[in-house]
Amino acid sequence: MRTVPPRHGWQVPVAADALVCAALARGRRTALGDRLEVRRDGMPDDDVVAAHARLRDRVVELARERPDLLARLDRLDELPEDASWTRWQTLVFAVGAHEDPAVVAGALDVWDALGANAYGLQFRDRPRTYKGFLEGRAWLQAAVLGPVAAVLGAVVAHEDGHGWWWLLVVAGLVWPCAVVVAFRASYRRREKSARAELPHF
Repeated sequence: MRTVPPRHGWQVPVAADALVCAALARGRRTALGDRLEVRRDGMPDDDVVAAHARLRDRVVELARERPDLLARLDRLDELPEDASWTRWQTLVFAVGAHEDPAVVAGALDVWDALGANAYGLQFRDRPRTYKGFLEGRAWLQAAVLGPVAAVLGAVVAHEDGHGWWWLLVVAGLVWPCAVVVAFRASYRRREKSARAELPHF
């Protein structure tokens, strides 16, 4: 399987079929959607679409004698924005697009337009350090220990005759939900950045 060397410092060696298929999938206008945060360092939509159109035209040229493949390409273009790039592999392999220098160059142009962050999210591995492990454990402990402390506090308050013990029970029930909401907000914010480490276990 041919590997495409990086064109820029923020790129990594990528299998040619993955590079081409992902460019065909992610460069479609329907795939751009509201993903501006993902493409924070990319070009405007029109530039991405233009680069994608040039890439697609070259693939169409390779498939010009296969009406079935051209029809398949049209159907692929209409897939939802989050469709997996692997859906394009059959077509790309059938016409040998991943071995065509013009197609590979066109795919690199699409990724230049999409930007380094979108490329990183697609092809680069995220950082995975001990810090991320500790953060994952901290979130878990925060979700578990908060309710435990609240319940123990409620038991003690009830035994001491305090009438507000039930507030601690409510706090123990609400606390895990609050932690989950905060965790999801933090996770979703960082998962849009290719360089951000996500908490893990």
